[in-house]
Amino acid sequence: MPSVGGPRRRRVDPGVDDAGGVPHPDRDPRLDRGRRGRRRRPGPRRGRGAQPSRHRAGRVARGDDDRPDVAAQPRGGQPPLPTDRLRTPRDQRLPVPGRLIDPGPPTRDRPVSHVSRERPPDTGGNEVNPQPGSPADLGRDASGWVDVCALEDIADRRGKAVVVRGTDVALMRDGDRVHAVGGTCPHRGGQIADGRVVDGEVICPLHLWDFDLRTGISVFNPADRLPHFDARVRDGRVEIDADSVPAGPGRPDVYLGPWVRRGATDRGMDLVHHLAEGGNPYVESMGSTRLQSDSAPMGSHPSLDDLVFLPAQLARLPLLDDEPVATSVRLGTRAARPLDLAVPLVVSHMSFGALSAEAKVALATGAAAAGTAIGSGEGGMLPEERAAAGLYVLEMASGYFGWTEDAVAAADAVEIKIGQGAKPGLGGVLPAAKVTERIAEVRGIEAGVDSHSPSRFPDIGSPAALAERLERIRSINPGIPIGIKIAAGRVDDDVAVAVDVGADYLVVDGFGGGTGAAPVHV
Repeated sequence: MPSVGGPRRRRVDPGVDDAGGVPHPDRDPRLDRGRRGRRRRPGPRRGRGAQPSRHRAGRVARGDDDRPDVAAQPRGGQPPLPTDRLRTPRDQRLPVPGRLIDPGPPTRDRPVSHVSRERPPDTGGNEVNPQPGSPADLGRDASGWVDVCALEDIADRRGKAVVVRGTDVALMRDGDRVHAVGGTCPHRGGQIADGRVVDGEVICPLHLWDFDLRTGISVFNPADRLPHFDARVRDGRVEIDADSVPAGPGRPDVYLGPWVRRGATDRGMDLVHHLAEGGNPYVESMGSTRLQSDSAPMGSHPSLDDLVFLPAQLARLPLLDDEPVATSVRLGTRAARPLDLAVPLVVSHMSFGALSAEAKVALATGAAAAGTAIGSGEGGMLPEERAAAGLYVLEMASGYFGWTEDAVAAADAVEIKIGQGAKPGLGGVLPAAKVTERIAEVRGIEAGVDSHSPSRFPDIGSPAALAERLERIRSINPGIPIGIKIAAGRVDDDVAVAVDVGADYLVVDGFGGGTGAAPVHV
């Protein structure tokens, strides 16, 4: 159908000969970029009278608007990939020039189907192990290239999974070109070969992560990338340079072995294998990586938008937009000297040792400026931090680090840590390498020795003993509020005990609670 604005005009790619898509001899191959860096082809700009472009799933399909049927255009004329290509550094490798036309989504004549993983007779199966003398080595030439399958075995815009030297490889076909990338998505372990190719990118079928087929880098999150291997098509056969593929462990020889991955279904197995090999227990820092909102990145700063309130409707009328709202909060209303916070946010307990002295002082200064409190953490009171802070909460933990009557007397509140979200019902450890002379001085321990915290207070074995401890603290610093911190678990029972022993406020730590040192398997 001719365009509305006048006679049809054909756009010509200056780098491609008009006869069959043969690359122009004067064309610089480095001008063949991805869709984000592609130069605009000369010709009339789209205007008011131009024919509307075809859209597919939110993307503009490649091809010229004036062609009657983009999907039916032949690919004839594209030259075969060179067989004598010199080995160049991966970051300098350029795509072979040629015209690629997007055939559009799968149709009834070209359905989407899962790639067969049956063992072809010429290589002994999808397992390609090009070691000298092995069956797969029979198809390997002197330069290291290995024949893995026929081009027709891979549906266009789809993939095929193979194993080369024990490494999962996804062969993704984009027209007459085949790219070889890592077979497992680094995001959540999806099978790349079960994905599809769109505009030069492979889309993971699990969470739709997209990766540039030329570089392996994720366009959505450049921190994620797939390994990229050398591949070519010669005489209708797909070949991989086995020397570019690192040796891997191979697939588990079990049912659904290609899809087996270590993740949330077998937590701790890496740790078990590590310990079985004689390794030391894993202890590392942890924190929450939950999404703060549907559009915010993981690990973003906390916001009042995350809080869920009981909405006011009838029993309690909502406020109008011009009515003032107070943000102040009082903790420990039963105490003679409660904590009055200007905002409903506090700087939580992070020990000196997990954080540097500079970080502790900076946080204390910021908390004072915001009119809120900061916690000491279980590592004791750092004098410089206390001097910079406004409201200061001293934490008493099972290790009793830095726990002295002078520290209690200098605090605005005391918080007894029974548990925390990152390690409920467990102790902790500060590795000896972190126990410097200064940290040892503040904690009252020996330098260069692991600093352990037991799973509970050794000298508090009952609720009655805990109630006596609260009274002892009040006798040292009368009137300050005393809180109890627990991790979410048996919340009803634990809260009842905390109320019975006389706590002035209660802290319930969620699953995403952070820590500087906790067992990884928890």
